[in-house]
Order: sequence, then C-alpha cells, then structure tokens
Amino acid sequence: MSLYRRTGFTPSSVTFTKPDDFSDTAKASVERKQKNIGQSKLINASALIKLNRRASITDDHEGAGCCVVPQFEDLSMSFASSGSIENFDVLLQMKADLYAAVDLWFEDLAHGFVPLEKAPDFPAPLEA
Repeated sequence: MSLYRRTGFTPSSVTFTKPDDFSDTAKASVERKQKNIGQSKLINASALIKLNRRASITDDHEGAGCCVVPQFEDLSMSFASSGSIENFDVLLQMKADLYAAVDLWFEDLAHGFVPLEKAPDFPAPLEA
C-alpha cells in the first residue's frame, strides 16, 4: 500500500499521485452552478472522480535482439454524478444503485460482453 501525495489542485479539483509512479493518479473535481427548475433555485454539483494507472504488458514475443523493451497499457476508470445538493439523499441512493450495477455487470463488461441476462434489483441497500 502506498499513500498518494497531492500533486495538483485548483479551486475545483485536486489530484493525488503515487510517489513512485507518476502515471498512477486519483483526481476529484466538482463544478457548481445554479440550476433553475420552475420557481425553484437549486445548486447543482457535477462531480467526477477519475483514476489512472499504467499496467505492464507481458510480451511473449521472442526476439533476436539483445534487449526487451517494456510495454505498458494506460488504464482509466471514472465515476461521474450530477444533481442538486438539495437532492443529496436521492444521489446517495443512486450511488448505491450504481455500485450494485458495477458489481453485477463489471466482469462481463470488462471481458467485452453485454450483460443481457443480469437485471439489477434496485433500490440497493445503503451502506451503514
């Protein structure tokens, strides 16, 4: 386990980086705006959490050369949400539902398959 260090920030974002691998980052950003729905004035917060990592690729190619050049794949994963701070409880339930969908579908999707037979069961239980 490695404690990431803050390597960048703006008024609306912060980036943390793994000290021994600058391609391994975690970034959180938020954009706040007023949102009008009818006569109601709400504060909308659009949030994004993004992870970046680099994974080595094993090269099973036997070359005649003197050296093997390491190869890497850049990976990313993100979570985005948008909604008013006044509806935080609904967003919290949606987050639980999204995590349940990720748990249900991720293995199929990451292997290139559409999870046609795996229907979600919402609402998902909220974390204690």
